[in-house]
Amino acid sequence: MKKGIIVLVLGVVAIAAVTAEQITTVGIVDPVRIYTTFYRESQAVRELESLAQEYRSEVAGHIAELESLQRERERALNRDDEDEADSLAQSIADLSRFITDLQQRRQTQLEARRQQLMTDQFIRQMNDSLQVIARREGFTIVINARTDGILWFAPVIDITDKVLQHLRETAR
Repeated sequence: MKKGIIVLVLGVVAIAAVTAEQITTVGIVDPVRIYTTFYRESQAVRELESLAQEYRSEVAGHIAELESLQRERERALNRDDEDEADSLAQSIADLSRFITDLQQRRQTQLEARRQQLMTDQFIRQMNDSLQVIARREGFTIVINARTDGILWFAPVIDITDKVLQHLRETAR
């Protein structure tokens, strides 16, 4: 009788285990943070950061020139020199358009350089590490933390640091 009850209980447990729905566990990862952290010390990233600083300085120089033109225009208006003020207003408008265009071009150039750094090989390495960590931690799905639809998540599901650690260990 005891054997019958044990067999029955084991059978019920086995059937329950087979028919139970798998619970989806979600992980979050920030690939941009992985990229910037992992390559922070690389020569290519230092060059990119230097280029970004160069571009910022270039734009700042033009902005300083624009501010100087605005001050000159104010002085011309104070002197009632309408012709000079109108000429300076046109120069200000032209320079403002140039600065806006320059900022957009430089941003596009920097983004293209960032994309070049994020090579297929790095993406494969990151994905490999991501899969190892996701499986080890029991996640059934991992979502990009920078996805627009994500408004909040508990830090406990963020595996970014673990993926970074795994990348560092496998890169040695």
